[in-house]
Amino acid sequence: MSERRSPKKRKDAPIAVSVSEPSSTDPVLISFPRGLPISIIEEDEGDLPKFKCRRLNSKRGLVVTGEDDTCTYSATAEGRGHDGRLTKTYVCVLDKKARTLKLVPAAEKGTIFALNQTVKEYYTPNVKHGTRLVGDGNVGDSGTSATDRVKMLVESFGSKKKQKVMKSRAANRVNINAVVGAGTLMAASVAKQEGISEANRKGMEEGGEQVNPSDAALDAARRNLLPPFNEKAEKPFEVYDAETIIGTSAWTRVSRIVTKKVVGESEQMNTDDLILKLMGKINADKFPSIRTLMGSINMSKTSGTYKMKVAFYVYLATKFNNMLGNRGEIRGKTLDDCIHSCHLPHDVGYKLFETFGTAMQGDREGYQVSKPKRDSLLVQILILYVMAHGKRMKVSNLGPIFKDLNIRAKEGVERLRQAGFECKKSNSTGEYDACLNVPLTFPRPKLARR
Repeated sequence: MSERRSPKKRKDAPIAVSVSEPSSTDPVLISFPRGLPISIIEEDEGDLPKFKCRRLNSKRGLVVTGEDDTCTYSATAEGRGHDGRLTKTYVCVLDKKARTLKLVPAAEKGTIFALNQTVKEYYTPNVKHGTRLVGDGNVGDSGTSATDRVKMLVESFGSKKKQKVMKSRAANRVNINAVVGAGTLMAASVAKQEGISEANRKGMEEGGEQVNPSDAALDAARRNLLPPFNEKAEKPFEVYDAETIIGTSAWTRVSRIVTKKVVGESEQMNTDDLILKLMGKINADKFPSIRTLMGSINMSKTSGTYKMKVAFYVYLATKFNNMLGNRGEIRGKTLDDCIHSCHLPHDVGYKLFETFGTAMQGDREGYQVSKPKRDSLLVQILILYVMAHGKRMKVSNLGPIFKDLNIRAKEGVERLRQAGFECKKSNSTGEYDACLNVPLTFPRPKLARR
């Protein structure tokens, strides 16, 4: 019987590590927050993007620009605020033959340039040979119609709101071949179509009662103002959901920040220290209502961390609201510049600008928040402020939060009432209290005085 030989032990050869000093030729690291360009993913989709770097000014700052067949890309680092940062970014180059590892620092002291993607131009409809096409009038092999081209464009580059509108239109499109009569026969034919929305199908099955145009317009305006809500909720805290309001990416970022500050603290946690870590000394004094809210949260309870996350987002959104000023504008060459000027985490800033802001046109650079969007922002902040107090959905003395938001008590109360809250003035303090009751009811619009 042959003896079993033991395998030879592998000797680990040493690798020489060298670290390069920062220089003007350091590599530039970039990222694509909105996804890789199609020209990189698929080789047949045009040439690869070409990028250029230039100095923002003679001493500091760097601008990265690029373009491909369909889009342009840009990102800026102003070259300040990085000196005290502990985390650095290096590019590692491993030479297996020479067994050396070279670490080269990234440009701008480890900055990763998040590229802002912009579509170069949109196609314009033309008419040729009696067919409405998109572009320069050339039909091409596919012969795609203008409607299909617009649909493809929205699916590729449109916002979630635009995509939702396109899906709604497609779901409610009536097939003319299904209309074979009038009255109940026509309604039955339409109801049997595939793709019709469940709400419309249910409405026709229940008798096709006519909807009051005023009520429909009021409901549409309410849904544009308020965040998503559950009209059939049986408990007050089930009407609104904080994670849905904030958004998945922004909520994930807020959760990481709060969890990082909380983990590692002793059981006898000092809430004041946690508040200073999240807000900073200056901002903690600038927003006393939010500081008081955070100080009232019991972090030893299971719900403490959740409430702190909601309160921390309220602080960030309030800071964003106050940065808008009376004109509702934030200036900056790119979206990253605007987020950086507000001192917000990137995911949170992107969510706020994407939801409420609109890019300025012409020579003006930056983002602007319209009056209706500003009202929607205030409603969301006030709802989350109440939610951070607990499941009772009840808050007393709303005066401090109105003051921190730079709005009058009358305006703040009106926004809460539009969200279904009941607001009453306290006889003892003279300030307004708010609570949310179920079933959810909304106030009727007030008629303007003549």
